[in-house]
Amino acid sequence: MTENVVPLEVPLILRMSRRRSIGPLLGSAAFVLICALLLVAPPDAARPDVLVEGACWLGLVFFGVGVVLFAAELLSPSRLTLDRRGFSYQPRWRRKAHAVAWTECSPFSMWEYSATNSRFTRPVESVMFHVTTARSTAVRRVTENVTGGAGGEGLRAGFGGLGGAELAALLNRYRDAYASDR
Repeated sequence: MTENVVPLEVPLILRMSRRRSIGPLLGSAAFVLICALLLVAPPDAARPDVLVEGACWLGLVFFGVGVVLFAAELLSPSRLTLDRRGFSYQPRWRRKAHAVAWTECSPFSMWEYSATNSRFTRPVESVMFHVTTARSTAVRRVTENVTGGAGGEGLRAGFGGLGGAELAALLNRYRDAYASDR
């Protein structure tokens, strides 16, 4: 019996969805504006003491860095490339991509985390996996403990507009098709 299998596109380049950067960019920019307005307000009106001024400067720096990072991600999104050898992930702020061969990684699974039960926030989705050739480090052990053993490595969901489950399924299709080729 032959299966009707759709051929896999090689290489497949998925970019991080730009929509995922718009909300955090606008939120960071709003906090930068609020902090800046509090700093220029007369001392007796909006900022009564040095503690508030220090918090404003801290918020200005923290959210200012957020504005820069989210704007960079919006202009030039991170990239995930899938090919016959494996996949490579290139975040916006790194020039060199992190490559993993299909034969060196475990099956992919989705991991979801929700800090609150609010209807205003979405759970964070990631795709987790193990790199079999990677040595155990403290960061990997912490990641595995936090995710309940889901994996030592992770990719954010959102590449190509795919959610965590869809991205994990796509990665597993490529892994199953090309891991045995080597």
